[in-house]
Amino acid sequence: MKFWPKIQLKPSRLMFVVLSLFIMFSWVGCGSNLFEGMADENSKEARQEQVLQLFDDGNYSEALTLLQTIVTEYPGDPLFVQYLSNAFAGLAGLDTFNLLEVIDAVDDAGEEGSIDMVGLVLGDALGRLTLAQVNAKLDFIDSAVSEMDSITVLNDDQTIQMGLLSVTHMSLTLAKLIMAERAVDTITLTDAGIGALYAPGENVDLDGIDPADVDLDAALVSISADIVNMSGAVVALKDNGSDQNDISDQFQEFQDAIDQNGNGAVTQSELEQYIESLN
Repeated sequence: MKFWPKIQLKPSRLMFVVLSLFIMFSWVGCGSNLFEGMADENSKEARQEQVLQLFDDGNYSEALTLLQTIVTEYPGDPLFVQYLSNAFAGLAGLDTFNLLEVIDAVDDAGEEGSIDMVGLVLGDALGRLTLAQVNAKLDFIDSAVSEMDSITVLNDDQTIQMGLLSVTHMSLTLAKLIMAERAVDTITLTDAGIGALYAPGENVDLDGIDPADVDLDAALVSISADIVNMSGAVVALKDNGSDQNDISDQFQEFQDAIDQNGNGAVTQSELEQYIESLN
């Protein structure tokens, strides 16, 4: 496996890779000594181990069911709320434990698009997703983000997880907008796939989107919030001694591309220009 921190990636892809690696190693560390003090199978430590084992097995549906019981036993416990968020993300296909294999395959294929990672992780081998899949996965990611939002103060690990969720959320929201604007039922969620939906030099006009399909104003607010969460994750990564010396610069490059006036609120015009830049 290549040493990912040294690879020069486009901003969103770099975020996705680094955040995934951080969360994966955090989970591995959490489970290292959990068998100590587990005489009571309903103890907090035992419950944590049960959840992590289900995550490791990729059984997110059963993990979700278990966690919905656990959060009533330990109401407001930020760790189990975080795990509940993980379960929803897993049901969307965001499987942190297996991401390294996907990342290696993407790199071997030479894909370097800024949203390629999300498409190739959540879609088929080419990054294709149907509208039904985009909607279902976006619902799960919405739930995952909502659970994280319910934690009063996020620690660095949780802030980084929120960043990964937000990269995914933004990409799926973008996919849904483009599918509505292009009136297509399937999208290849990669730079090349999105670019192929537009003629060279064609202007993107989101005015034609039917509000019954997508609430454009709500989508813009959502994307703006995603970028804020991603920014927080970049800070948390630096605070945790990440050796990604250029991650701040690359994220700033991405932020400048999608929020040109830098006011923290992505406008329709800015988003249209960002989509055009993918062509």
